Amino acid sequence: VMLAGGLLYAATSQPLMLVWILIYLSANLIYLFMLTRTSGPVSGAHYATLVAMNMIGSGSFSFMAIYLSVQDSAALQTVGICGLAVHAMFNLSRHYKKIAITYWDTFSISMSCLIIGVVHLINFEGQWGEQLLIGFGSIAVAGYYVMAQKSVLDLNERLDAIHEETAQMQKMRALGQLTSGIAHDFNNLLTAMRGNVELAELAETDEDRAISMTEAKKAADRAARLVNHLLAFSHKARLRPVIIDLPVFLEEFQRVALRVLPACVQLDIDLDRVAPRVWGDPDQFEAALLNLAVNAREAMEPFGGRIQITATPFEHGGSVAAPQVPLDMSFVEVCVSDSGPGANKETLSRMAEPFFTTKAIGQGSGLGLSMVKGFAEQSGGAAYFSSPHGKGLNIHLILPAGPRLHPSEQK
Repeated sequence: VMLAGGLLYAATSQPLMLVWILIYLSANLIYLFMLTRTSGPVSGAHYATLVAMNMIGSGSFSFMAIYLSVQDSAALQTVGICGLAVHAMFNLSRHYKKIAITYWDTFSISMSCLIIGVVHLINFEGQWGEQLLIGFGSIAVAGYYVMAQKSVLDLNERLDAIHEETAQMQKMRALGQLTSGIAHDFNNLLTAMRGNVELAELAETDEDRAISMTEAKKAADRAARLVNHLLAFSHKARLRPVIIDLPVFLEEFQRVALRVLPACVQLDIDLDRVAPRVWGDPDQFEAALLNLAVNAREAMEPFGGRIQITATPFEHGGSVAAPQVPLDMSFVEVCVSDSGPGANKETLSRMAEPFFTTKAIGQGSGLGLSMVKGFAEQSGGAAYFSSPHGKGLNIHLILPAGPRLHPSEQK
């Protein structure tokens, strides 16, 4: 704008050009300065000043477009009309809602068209048909701009309504997925608890009664773990972090996982390359790994495949896809990979979204990977997903290396 104003001043030698530059830039600088001082709700005076500066900047631009468009020079007229057209297109693109500035810009641009038309009509000495064309043309352009701005605002309102309706539908769909998955799991657990309690009541010996009560207690423990998974997903689980000896932990986990994995699924853990220690809650860690193993099993059905778990020291900047973690801390990257079909880029970007699932309706709540990511982040680390060349899925858990104090204990 300063360059354009300087060129206009050089071409016309009119001080008005310098005054216009001063007013236009001052209004915009004040407006931008006040925006940098704006955070949260603002006072009425602050908001009124913002609106006034915006109106002055927009109005001064329209004024210069009018001034140039009514000059005798064809070059200045061209510059003025082009400036007004660009100003109109800019305002059509930036105004999203019906606010004071929107109405002001619509009024100023439409009035600019009418003023330019009237001035040219007064100064025109041609035939009456040409005069009629000038008058009708300026009115048509002004009216067209008003209708265009109204159409844009109405379209934005409809889009907002559609977005809100879509968001509400997604919430209801997510709630349905959550309730169906959780209700199914809880019903199974409640059936196990109630059945074992009834068996205990009917038991003829103390030994049978103790066995039934033990099974009921196990079902109750599984229900508690399910609640902990929900809390981990919401980042509100009560973690009990300790130093975990990874070689020992993963060796024990392998024995547990093989009980739930079919014979067609091979589970490999490279204990020779395992980092020595991490800091975390062992129960939540085991639940997260078991969740990933079950997901991998389902992805490789019905023919099975290979699941591999590795744990190596995390290298900062070693992977572009890895999220940022504090540089002054050491981390361990636990990777669970499978030989399944993998995932495309869109699925990878949504994989950790709550309630997002690629399974059929009723077969998954979409909380599994959200819980895994929530556990990693609440432990002070991070999680991310990758699928090299679209084959197989890798789940990367970045956990703080031990021994170290937990962040809550570093007071």
